[in-house]
Amino acid sequence: MSIEMANKNYGPRISFQSNMQKQAIGTYVTNSAYRLDSNTALLCFPQKPLSMTLGREIARLGEYSNVTNITIAMITAWGKNIEDSTVIDGASIDRGLFDIKKIISKQCKISGTSVELFMKPPLDSTRNYNIDCNYDKLNEDGTPKIGTILYTGDIMIGKVKSITKTEQDKYKHTAEINGNIVMKYEDKSIIYDGIIPAQVTQVTIIKHPDKIMRVRLLILLKMQVGDKIAAISAQKAIVSTILANEDMIYDENGNRPQLLFNPTSIAKRMTLSHMGAAAIGYIANKLSEHIDTTVFNDLDFYNNIIEEIKKFDPNCGKRVMFNPKTGTQMKHKIFVGEISYQRLIHVIVEKVYGRYTGSISIKTRQPASGRSQKGGMRFGEMERDACIGHGATSVLKNLMYDNSDEYVNYISSVTGHYCVGNPQRNLYRDSGNCTQISRVRIPWTGHMVDILLNCCNISVKKEMEDNVEINNQCWRNYTIPYMTKYEYTALLSARATQLTYNASTKIKYDSNMSTIDIARKEYDVGLLDNYILNRKLPDGEKKYVSVGALLKYKELI
Repeated sequence: MSIEMANKNYGPRISFQSNMQKQAIGTYVTNSAYRLDSNTALLCFPQKPLSMTLGREIARLGEYSNVTNITIAMITAWGKNIEDSTVIDGASIDRGLFDIKKIISKQCKISGTSVELFMKPPLDSTRNYNIDCNYDKLNEDGTPKIGTILYTGDIMIGKVKSITKTEQDKYKHTAEINGNIVMKYEDKSIIYDGIIPAQVTQVTIIKHPDKIMRVRLLILLKMQVGDKIAAISAQKAIVSTILANEDMIYDENGNRPQLLFNPTSIAKRMTLSHMGAAAIGYIANKLSEHIDTTVFNDLDFYNNIIEEIKKFDPNCGKRVMFNPKTGTQMKHKIFVGEISYQRLIHVIVEKVYGRYTGSISIKTRQPASGRSQKGGMRFGEMERDACIGHGATSVLKNLMYDNSDEYVNYISSVTGHYCVGNPQRNLYRDSGNCTQISRVRIPWTGHMVDILLNCCNISVKKEMEDNVEINNQCWRNYTIPYMTKYEYTALLSARATQLTYNASTKIKYDSNMSTIDIARKEYDVGLLDNYILNRKLPDGEKKYVSVGALLKYKELI
């Protein structure tokens, strides 16, 4: 009932318009200046539609309008309004076309029995004082100044927690030693984290039963590239280009349209009522009255609309237009009419987001998801297929592996299972033959799948092709028994000079100490780790093993 000439449209388009009607920004109440809604938006300059329907009259959408009447030209604008994109005059936007004001309310609560209070935190006696934020826009009672503009990082509500006497006495001794002042408060202020600057318009404090402070903020959102608009005839469009006034086409009188609409969208979307609404708007503008366009009201293009237009213009609304770049007359005449458009709630400035680096998920080691968590951009299956189709495999690897969950693992070429590796010290360990180990780069999620399968008692064996074997220095074959009395005496003799030189370290050797324990003590006090210990291994072969090597073995096991 609210769609003009709905019988001229394709059936599903009527359902689309019903959804877009809910997203349209208009005037929902008349006392919005006195309300504290948590999140709402208002159209700054609403207008009554040129063409009214019975449904709009019943819903009183003429009084509480959600549309703006604009001048539209049916022309393809140099490829800038293909499909559902459109071009808008920048001078009209500067004059307030489709401006909306967003109203948000933030609140902070203090319970009656709490030690918290609203105030501007003092710098010299407040713990956790955020020096990166701006406290200058607060009054002494913690309320923001009316009319001030808040930017990202400004303190919106001043709030502190009183530190108890017990806590003050606890840190008083330390503070006096360091020459600091004993802190009396802990900062609990609320920071404005919005991207768009906001103006404080109202502050309300409720004192019963709990103390609640509510701050009303006003944000002005002008039309930008990427915002959505829609006509009442279910023609949704996205602003693709905002032209400067001197770059917009004009007629012989110098009049310029406010929007350039691609006429091929009418045939493709089968919304003939959009053309009819522009023609009826032209007639309503000439007659200075509203025209009823309710569905099935016997309005006909040839018998009613075109004949009525010819009374004012023999060319049926078509005008001679001039190219703004060359100043020459266009080859064909362009139809120019008036139509009502709605601005939808989807605002690009609230959706656009980008990051270079940020937080990652602990579980998957991939970038976190969502703008609220400052996560990364989603690279889905369709984007992946597009890269594969263009042969951009390096771009695909960079996005899905290098900038995501890159992980280096070591796999035994014999057993096919994961190994323990330390590339800094070139030490690797495996339950089998550790001399044939390959370095493999896989996503962490792939490694996590193997871990989950192992939990289900399922072992996955990896077969390696073109193995990259590592020059392995594994110490797993060495056994470190306890020292004998002879070895203990020999070690004391060898260390006599160093023990005298490092008497302050007070190393006490014990016959029950192992070589690893001695190496650890000598390493801790800074003794040399190149002492060579001649030991016999169980296989009878003589090996010369340094204390430093034994220490590295200790760290591995």
